[in-house]
Amino acid sequence: MQLVLQLALRNIWRQRRRNFLVLVAIVLTIGGVFVMNSLSRGMEQDFLSTSIENLQGHIKMLSPKQLDEPGLKHLIANDLVGDGFGIDGVVATTSRLRSPAVVMSERETRGVEIVGIDPISETHSFIQHLELAGEGILNADEPGLLIGQRLAEDLKTSLGRRLVVLLVGPNDEAIETGFRVRGIFKAEIGGYEDAYALTGLRALQKLVGTDAITEVSVYVGDLAQIPDVQAYLATQFPQIDVKSWLELDPFTGEMYTVIGFTIYILIAVFLCTLIFGLINALVTAVLERTREFGMLRAVGMNSRLVVAQVVIECVIIMLSGLVLGIGGGLLVYLWLADGIDLSAFAAGVEAFSMKTRMIPHLVGEDFVIIGLASVLLGLIASYFPARRIIKTSILQSLRDG
Repeated sequence: MQLVLQLALRNIWRQRRRNFLVLVAIVLTIGGVFVMNSLSRGMEQDFLSTSIENLQGHIKMLSPKQLDEPGLKHLIANDLVGDGFGIDGVVATTSRLRSPAVVMSERETRGVEIVGIDPISETHSFIQHLELAGEGILNADEPGLLIGQRLAEDLKTSLGRRLVVLLVGPNDEAIETGFRVRGIFKAEIGGYEDAYALTGLRALQKLVGTDAITEVSVYVGDLAQIPDVQAYLATQFPQIDVKSWLELDPFTGEMYTVIGFTIYILIAVFLCTLIFGLINALVTAVLERTREFGMLRAVGMNSRLVVAQVVIECVIIMLSGLVLGIGGGLLVYLWLADGIDLSAFAAGVEAFSMKTRMIPHLVGEDFVIIGLASVLLGLIASYFPARRIIKTSILQSLRDG
């Protein structure tokens, strides 16, 4: 076998021009797959994080009628939240009181959703990433209002000014009150800026005359734990709807699933294209060396060793290309680690609930699959030319060569 390895290495060097071109093709393909995969996974994570951070969570608990009739009419008790319900895998919970409302300034009127929050527990929503001008909401008792930059521009208002908020209370009564603008935020997704007006949870409860809430968002450490946690909560609280983020945001869920499938389809297409080119190059190389292989068999080399020589040559080139391709792809990934700025396409990007900066993401499992698939397909690609050799008789090989 050592002799076969030496012959394989010598032939790789002897045909270095052709093998170099094959190696370059492998490096570019593997590197391209690496970069494409990391960007696709980044897009996938972007869809997921955007949906989870949009005041939703991995799991949400709410009244069975809340989704059909949003507002303060269908509430749940505020004592549901407590140390993650004592469930393994739950990393955070937060309760909110939210309702459609009308916000009026001296000049303009806009429809928004007013949300009462406890800023201390909002560790996994978009609220933690806000760029804030002003004081903001410091605690759940804060009676001020935190609005988005777009909403402030639409209302033609600014910090310290007062806004009038009109909403419907738990008993269908009209509630009208004034809020001082304590802060103006800028979000990664501009749509949040004109969709939400934030205030303290207990302050809003006091305003509408209730100690209840509209929802509890539950955050888990691993997506695989969502079904188990959801099933447990549904059993513990049968009077409350317990829904996963996929049920609450089916569009994003479908996009997330489609991207996952598309990634593997693209990997398969890239690698199959590479293998067809590799087979073509190997067949050409084998046909040029027909006489050489015939002489090796004539002096007593076993046909299996001849096949092994061709396979080893292919595997060496494939492994070299795999290492260099992943290395090159990793360099591109590090270059793009801070993300790709898509702000020039902000309107289109936000229409798909994506952030304006796409950050690539690596999944180790994908690259194990790419590595194993590359080697396996390399073995398959080398087998057919090698099989052609041993099916040709020694005399015919010497004569054709």
